[in-house]
Amino acid sequence: MLITVLLGLGVTACGSSGVASRATGAATSVSAISSAHKTDRDNDGDNNDDDGKVLAYGHAGSAAERRIAVSLAQHYFAAAAAEDGSHACRLLAPLLAESVAEVDGHTPALRGRTCAVVMSKLFKVHHRLLAEKNASFEVIAVRARGDRMLAVLEFPPMPEVRQIEERRVDGVWRIFALLDGIIE
Repeated sequence: MLITVLLGLGVTACGSSGVASRATGAATSVSAISSAHKTDRDNDGDNNDDDGKVLAYGHAGSAAERRIAVSLAQHYFAAAAAEDGSHACRLLAPLLAESVAEVDGHTPALRGRTCAVVMSKLFKVHHRLLAEKNASFEVIAVRARGDRMLAVLEFPPMPEVRQIEERRVDGVWRIFALLDGIIE
C-alpha cells in the first residue's frame, strides 16, 4: 500500500555529489517544457494543464539546486538499476527509509526486515524498467520551494513526463519516494 502511495509522491534528493549532470542544458521553464511536449506537456492525451501544479511548483531551481536534484536522481536511479537497496536507502529521507520494512516488508514479493532488503526486492521486481530508465532519463526541469524540490523527468522510451520529489532533512537533500511518479 505504501508503494502505491509513494509512487504518486515523487522523490527526494540528498546533497551534491559532484557528479556531472546529463541534463545541464535541459529546459527549466514551463513554456520550454510545453514546447518540447507540444500542447500536452504530460502526454496523457487530454491536452490540458493538469500538470501545472508540478510544472509551476515554487520557482525554477537555481543552478545549485539543479546540480543537487540531478545528482541525487542519477545516484538513486543507478542504485535502482543495480538493485542496490542499501545505497538507495541511504538516499531516502530517514523517516521513509525507516518505514519501508515496517510497511512493505510484509508483502510476499518484498518480504524483508530491513530497508535494504525490501528495496533490493522492489528494484528486482521492476529491474527491466528501472534499467531502461537509468540509461535514458533526463531531468528537464527542477522546481523548488523551501525544503522541497521536484525533479521533472523525461524517459525517451516512455511517453509521459514523470517526477520525483526531494526534501532537505537536517540540511541534506534526500529522495522522498520509492519510485518516480507520473505528473497528473
